[in-house]
Amino acid sequence: MKKNIIVVYAVSALAIFLLLTTLFTIRMYGIQKANSQRGDDMFGQISKVIRNGYLAGDRFFPAFGKNVKALFNYDRRLQSLVIRNKDNDVLYYYSSNPDVVQFRPDKNEAKYTTSRNFLLYKGPVKVTATPPVLNIEILYKISDRAQVVYIFKSLIVYTLVFIILTAIALVASSSKGFKFKLRPAKAAADVADTEVAVPEVEVETADEVKAPANDVTYYEPAPEPLAEPEPLIPEEEVAPRYEHKPTDFGFADFKFFDIALADCLTESISLKKDLVLAEFRFTSEPGSDLWKLAGEVAEECFTLNDLRFAVSDDKFTVIFPDRDLHEGLALCQNFAKSFSVMSGKNMLYAGLSSRNGRQMDAERLMTETKAALFKCTDEENIVALSTDPEKYRDFICSKG
Repeated sequence: MKKNIIVVYAVSALAIFLLLTTLFTIRMYGIQKANSQRGDDMFGQISKVIRNGYLAGDRFFPAFGKNVKALFNYDRRLQSLVIRNKDNDVLYYYSSNPDVVQFRPDKNEAKYTTSRNFLLYKGPVKVTATPPVLNIEILYKISDRAQVVYIFKSLIVYTLVFIILTAIALVASSSKGFKFKLRPAKAAADVADTEVAVPEVEVETADEVKAPANDVTYYEPAPEPLAEPEPLIPEEEVAPRYEHKPTDFGFADFKFFDIALADCLTESISLKKDLVLAEFRFTSEPGSDLWKLAGEVAEECFTLNDLRFAVSDDKFTVIFPDRDLHEGLALCQNFAKSFSVMSGKNMLYAGLSSRNGRQMDAERLMTETKAALFKCTDEENIVALSTDPEKYRDFICSKG
């Protein structure tokens, strides 16, 4: 019996280990795939900046370097940019991480660090001036230590839960309440000598059985006819809800929001800086015109460092790195006021919350932001949730 229990436990432990390893691999693959897609988008944005900033004769406009640095500040995963002409000579070089790329001006070459954490994008860019084609190379970070540590911690928690459950099962099985005492079986001779008394049963015939005084008739309703399925409408006849998507007006896809917020929180905590998260909701169901107007107003009221994501058909969220709650509130009030004036009677609700010196995760910050948005009314369309770091630490300590 004990041997069977040991075999079952060993097989279960191996299965759980394989499951955790598979989950780790799938999670890492998903993160790298999402970051690779962000790298493709960043390659397109840099190509656009180069086309608009190239002058002629291997020269760029004076504001070109400022625009490149703004892109590097917008996406901290962007590591380096190298622009070459048709003769493969380096025209422009910029890097935010000298450890991953080494540029040698004397040899006119850039040597990149080979690592699975980085991905090198190469491609030509057509410009209107001469020469007509420039070659660009960008190095993009698709995974980092913080993300690996976060997933590894989750797996450790699952493993500890399994170990605790195993310990509880072992303690329970060794207690007196779970011990079974088996009775010895009787010998075959004793069983054979034992006489078993079989009671006699009178069998009544069908004629002798009397019907009950009160007959009960059971009614079984007829089955209801099945409803005919409605005819399917061909996809060609279904009109699209909107002509454009929010992503066409400067709002990033929501599938990148979790990774972006986790990265910004990790960076703000390591640099001991603040961060504000705001969620906006249209008071009426928006169409393409309102989404387009919101994107245009956001480009004027917000900076490149402020990350904008479309949450649903009537919601979008904005991450404000390196800003406190008062600065974020002022930006949101200015944005909502400008949008209301330009759109007429349309209004925006906004809920805000900030890190405010707290060691917290992305889920907690999103919960606070949604709670603030829930409290918005027509009289008070912007609500900012102010928190006390000391009380928050006491609350976390009380939870253990």
